[in-house]
This record gives sequence, structure tokens and C-alpha cells, in this order.
Amino acid sequence: MLEKFITYLKDERRYSEHTVIAYKKDIQSLYDFLKIEDNEELEYLKKINRSILRSWIVDLVDSGYSNSSILRKAASIRSYFKWLRKNNIVKSNPTELLALPKKEKRLPVFIPEKKIEKMGVLEEINDFPSYRDFLMIEFFYQTGIRLSELINLKEQDVHDEYIKVLGKRKKERIIPISK
Repeated sequence: MLEKFITYLKDERRYSEHTVIAYKKDIQSLYDFLKIEDNEELEYLKKINRSILRSWIVDLVDSGYSNSSILRKAASIRSYFKWLRKNNIVKSNPTELLALPKKEKRLPVFIPEKKIEKMGVLEEINDFPSYRDFLMIEFFYQTGIRLSELINLKEQDVHDEYIKVLGKRKKERIIPISK
């Protein structure tokens, strides 16, 4: 079943290779905890309930995993059981109402202007490379776009008041920009 789910993620959901690998590792982590063998997989999947998943989460906490790692693993398992339920492989989804640890909240980290000045980006802008570097830093600073989004930006994506970027999983985002 796991291999069919992985194929579904690749082919139908068009997840990136890294995401698919992460899902497979997360689900394999549950399989390892339950000591599920390939020939017993279907039988075990039908027996998994909320208390078994809770024991797995407690084991992850005891093993020193961070809350964000546990939440990611739980999200992978949740997707897996939704898919199993949708395909009538299991009768119920044991991940529903599963108690999970709270996500740690982090504040965004900004680069202070003095640090940018030290990088030499704001010094004399008298040639193409220095102007390009200045614009790249300004773009990151104003919009918060990802490096891959900036690299893949095309001239036709830039408009007077916004830019269109193609983000993760080929999702298009509109980001306002200043003149």
C-alpha cells in the first residue's frame, strides 16, 4: 500500500521529490514502530487506532524529536490514512481528533540594515553586477520571495504594482511590489 500511496503523491498530487521522500520516511517510521512487514501491511493498517498512533507520538517525543518534526510526521500519516479511507482500504481514519504537540512559534528573522551595508550591496552602484545585486536584495527585503522564485522570475511576470511567482507545487502567487 505504501508504494501505491507514494506513486499517487508523485503522479497525481505532483509533490516534489524531496516531499515524497519525507512522506515515505515518515510512514516508514510508523511501520518500524509497529514492526509491520510488507506481507502483513494490509492486515496491520486495518488494526491501527488512535491509541496506537498516540503511543507512536509518545515514542517520538521520548526519542527527542522536535514538535515540528512530530507534526510533519503526523501530517504524513494523516494524508496516508485519508488516502487509505478514500480508496476503501480502511473503514475509519484513526488520525481524526488525534492529540498532537503544539507547534513552536518563531518570529521571522530580518537582516538589519547595518549587516546589508557590511555586505557592500548598498555601496556605489555604478555597473550592472552591483545594480543587479542591489535589486535582488531589495526584492528579497520587500517581498519575502524565495530564492527559487526570484531565479525563475520572467519579465512578463513583473507588472507595475505586483509580480506573479510560481511557488511550491507549481502554485501561482501574486505579490505586491512598490514602484
